[in-house]
Formats: sequence, structure tokens, C-alpha cells
Amino acid sequence: MLKIDIEKIFRVSRIVAGVLFLAYGLNDLLGLGLLPKVTSSPQAIETSKAIKSTSYYSVLFKVVEICLGVSFLTNRFIFLITISIFMPFSINYFFYCLFVNLPGLPMATLSFLFMFFLLYYFKDKLKNLI
Repeated sequence: MLKIDIEKIFRVSRIVAGVLFLAYGLNDLLGLGLLPKVTSSPQAIETSKAIKSTSYYSVLFKVVEICLGVSFLTNRFIFLITISIFMPFSINYFFYCLFVNLPGLPMATLSFLFMFFLLYYFKDKLKNLI
């Protein structure tokens, strides 16, 4: 019988998510252009242009991504980050891709599933909050 080690799955998924968030956040914030861009719908391109024109929000989004990446990689404050930043980010990203930017849906779905995995992983701590 195959025994699933939830700790190993948590460790691997946390590190992969941390690397992705950190890499894409730094890439976009510093304008490196080293990572591939996902094709976007015309509505998503217009939304992205509007966000970048403010410069405040685009920097804020990338700093949040970098903080998520650092947090996941260092395994610090994961529970707090999950319920306060990652959950709203993941839910918003999923529905944005579902309704506005369909080409980004696979990555958004992966983020959404990772969020549910973290909620499952922290289910005992969540019971204390409720």
C-alpha cells in the first residue's frame, strides 16, 4: 500500500511555489524578461496596461509576489501568509483568469489547488480560528 507523506508533499510544493513566486516577481519587478510570458487575452492586456500605468499597483503586486516566494522558501509565517495574503491572491487570480484571461487558467488552477492543499495541511490551526 502506498503511504502518502504529507510533510514531504508540503515541503516540495512549498519550495516549488516559493521559487515560482520569487522568480516571476523579481523578473517582472526588475524588468529582466528572462522568464516566458503567458499569452493573454485582449482584455487582460488592457487591464495590465492600466495597472502598469499607475506604477503603484504593479510594484505592489510584484512585491507581494516576492514576499510570498521568500516566505515559502524560508518556511516562515506560512500559516499567516496563507490566510492573509495567499488565499485572497489565489482566489482573485483564479477568477480573473477564468473570466478575463483564459490562457492563464492552468497556472491559476495550480495556484488555487496549492491554496486548498495548504488549507488542508493547516486544518487543525484553522479549527482554532473558527
